[in-house]
Amino acid sequence: MMHSPHSDYTAAHKRRPRCSLLVLLFLIAGIFLLMYFEGRFVFRYAEAYTRFLFVSWLLITPFVLYRMTAPSVFATRLADQYPTRWLRKWVAMPLSASLAVVFVCLAPLGWIFAMAAWSAADVHQTSATAIKVGEYSRRKGCDQVATLRFRSVDKETCLDALYPPSAMRPGQLLNVGIAPSPVGFLIVSIKAAGLDS
Repeated sequence: MMHSPHSDYTAAHKRRPRCSLLVLLFLIAGIFLLMYFEGRFVFRYAEAYTRFLFVSWLLITPFVLYRMTAPSVFATRLADQYPTRWLRKWVAMPLSASLAVVFVCLAPLGWIFAMAAWSAADVHQTSATAIKVGEYSRRKGCDQVATLRFRSVDKETCLDALYPPSAMRPGQLLNVGIAPSPVGFLIVSIKAAGLDS
């Protein structure tokens, strides 16, 4: 029995939506992980990754925008939502392309933070100083943030479940429990310096 090239094409065509769905789920999960860990993870390579993100955005966005302008279901939907051609061409499509590239570049960072946190070593104690303390207010995401200065980096940290609300003051010395990893460390506890554990 002869092997049909058409059958290979059909099988590959059927697998494509499954692969696309898995990639999309991976990216969505990465964004959620990034939102969860970002406020408490000090990333050692933050500056380098920011430069990588900017260069990737500059290089990849034009390609994504070109693909969006090709005849596709996405372009058709944009045409339905934004009938005005200039609005679609100069606002909707460039904005969608930019957000898509940022989304794809940031999602792996969430997985990096998660893997580093899950594989972190034992908790160690280090010192930090509260540089700036935001006001406490019940809101979605994080009720209170503070900028903590460690030895080599300043980190804006979400204080939820780490420190009593409205208790931290600028200039306050802190004992911070961290779980170190090769790419940074996760903040797991914060106490005022001098307090017994």
